[in-house]
Amino acid sequence: MGIIENDLFSRLGNVARDCYFAFNIIDSKLIYLGKAIYAITGLDAGSIEKDAESIWEIVHPEDREYVRQVLTTLFKSKHVQAEFRILNGDQLKYVQFSAYVIDNNLIAGHVSDITNLKNNIFYAEKINARKNAMLGVLAHDLKEPVAIINMMASAIKNNPAVKDNEDILTSVKVIQQLCDRNITLIKDLMNKEFLEAPEVGIRKERTYMNNALADIITQYQNSEKVIDRSFDFVRPETHIYATIDMFKVAQCVNNLIVNAIKFTADGGHIVLRLTEQANTIQICLDDDGIGIPANLQPYLFEERSRAHRPGLRGENGYGMGLSIIRLLVEFQGGKVWAESTEGLGSTFCIELPKGI
Repeated sequence: MGIIENDLFSRLGNVARDCYFAFNIIDSKLIYLGKAIYAITGLDAGSIEKDAESIWEIVHPEDREYVRQVLTTLFKSKHVQAEFRILNGDQLKYVQFSAYVIDNNLIAGHVSDITNLKNNIFYAEKINARKNAMLGVLAHDLKEPVAIINMMASAIKNNPAVKDNEDILTSVKVIQQLCDRNITLIKDLMNKEFLEAPEVGIRKERTYMNNALADIITQYQNSEKVIDRSFDFVRPETHIYATIDMFKVAQCVNNLIVNAIKFTADGGHIVLRLTEQANTIQICLDDDGIGIPANLQPYLFEERSRAHRPGLRGENGYGMGLSIIRLLVEFQGGKVWAESTEGLGSTFCIELPKGI
């Protein structure tokens, strides 16, 4: 190729696991392509030299427009980095592409196989979504019987038949203390999982939103009998992608669902909706719960909000949760808002830029 074999760049590129490349802008010709291209794509450097379109053919059809957009920004930004899918035979792979404009004549960069990393992140986020959903179910399922035990203990304590029985009264007191302690423990657990950690850095990745949100809502659908509410997911048939920190978005969506459960009566209906505009996506959650009084709505997203109120079963509601959602969404260049009519339910919406 155009770079001699004893050149340091080519010597490094020939032994690296990543594929390094150099492209002459004036001649529109590759002058170096590392040997790792074969392990990553299944194509050898020689065939790519003869037919550059062969690289384009292995880019996943759904990602080609995205890759075009990335490449068109290269000369303006002088550096681009993108993650997209390729098809290596029957195998789907994820690659990370980085390119730099060195001068007016040369583009150089590298391509890395990040399939294992992406799969690990995907499964970690899926497990986390399941964990958050199950925590919501457990909190709902545990608090009710604990509260009932506490109520029955109070009834025993106030029964005239045991007012002089110190042994029974002492036992009842212990039961009530244990109930209070466990209710506090459940509240603290939910707060730590859903309300904290906004300070963790934002890590944006191109995400297939249809599947990512479906994974979240499926966990609640699987628990409908326990929670005694029905859950639906409404999204278009088209594929919607966004460059976001899905881990943080999942935290926000779970928080909104848990709040909806708190303020929706047994038998209620909760709907997650995904829509797409030219440059943004919207994730909205509708419920047919008790709604939010008009005088509280302006304060919903404040820290230590005055809109704080308990759920239908005395659960801790709103509090810092919505302010954390606002921060996490704004960190990603988005916005969040609520619409509600008291007695008729509420809608919470998150709008995020799609990115490229």
